[in-house]
Amino acid sequence: MKLISHFKLLIKNDLKNFTYVSFLFLLIPPFLITGPFIPDLLLIIICIYYCAKHSKKIIKILLNNKIIFFLILFSSYNAVNSLFAKEILISIKSSFSYFRFPIFAVAISLIILQNNKLNNYFLLILKYVIIFLSVDSIFQFIFNFNFFGFVSIQGNRISGMFGDEYVLGSYLSKIFPIYLFLEFYIKNRLEKKIEILFITAIVYLAVFISGERTSFIILNIYLIITFFIISDLKYKKFLKHFFVLGILSLFILLSFSKDLKERYISLTAGQIFNIDIGNYGSDALKNQNFKHLLVSFEMFKDKPITGYGNKMFRYNCFDNYFIDDGRCSTHPHNFLAQIAVESGIIGLLIFGFFYFYLLKEIILLRNKNNYLFLLIIIAVNFFPFFPSGNLFNNWLNILFYIPIGFYLFLKENDNISNKHNT
Repeated sequence: MKLISHFKLLIKNDLKNFTYVSFLFLLIPPFLITGPFIPDLLLIIICIYYCAKHSKKIIKILLNNKIIFFLILFSSYNAVNSLFAKEILISIKSSFSYFRFPIFAVAISLIILQNNKLNNYFLLILKYVIIFLSVDSIFQFIFNFNFFGFVSIQGNRISGMFGDEYVLGSYLSKIFPIYLFLEFYIKNRLEKKIEILFITAIVYLAVFISGERTSFIILNIYLIITFFIISDLKYKKFLKHFFVLGILSLFILLSFSKDLKERYISLTAGQIFNIDIGNYGSDALKNQNFKHLLVSFEMFKDKPITGYGNKMFRYNCFDNYFIDDGRCSTHPHNFLAQIAVESGIIGLLIFGFFYFYLLKEIILLRNKNNYLFLLIIIAVNFFPFFPSGNLFNNWLNILFYIPIGFYLFLKENDNISNKHNT
């Protein structure tokens, strides 16, 4: 009922001030649950609209903000480099289409600048999507099926509404920090600590039971980094309460769940120490990620300067480096290895400049909590040393570029305020 009343308020008071593209932007988080097609279509429509209506503003922001400038430079280099790839059409399609994501981030900033109330409704949608997905996954963990009857095929992993795609942990670990940002720094709702603590706890639990170890590590690192860097004492107190509750819950779960214990302890120990523990005795399974890195290094040595072009890891690996031991895949499951293989030293340098600029901004803006929060989200999303998905995956990049869009909004909003004050 509360959700219905919120949207009645939207229709009554704010609908007349919203553009069609505003509604498209609000629809992206829930539609990401359905897969990449619909949210990517919405993104493309938003980008086309803003390129047609506000091309000068988009170009100005793209050139004046260094974070987005480095990403455009990286995209431009990959686009040129793809012309020399083995499978030119496949590589060109991947590299040229990547431009839509920086444009999407700029479009987000302009959408919010045109109507700041959009933040309230984006927060509202994120909150209910996060709660639903988390509760649904916990239900599936307990009863072996979710609210819609989906059954998780892998016993030690939970997929919830994502069906046979095991990305629940990835989705929550990337969308939840944006929710926290909106709660704490746009709405300043720390007075609703119990509600936020509850949502944080069920998200933490959902990511853990999803069995996505990298997503769970990233969520923890994000929370720990913000605890030490952000100066807000209320936020620090909030996190202290949360970690006590979270750690206690995890110990209880590991004690009672054989599946989680095997995935988080047995499998992890087997992969790190190269030993057989529990049901994980397969040498190929234990060393697969390491083999991706080794074959990536071999490919990098053969073409170190420019690399092979976007999406060429798969083709070069299977054509020239294949051994039936799990080393070859669609991508090397690590951002740094993927850039090294597909973009070479030049791509690594551009990405390095982008990341070092991010770190520089974090240091310079450490006393501005709103900026700092978003910069940490962006830095964790692009962290190059963890196992990861495909750097050029459209579903993943939508999640990556939403916080960049909010960061650009803060920058542009401050620029406008400074002009009015001078």
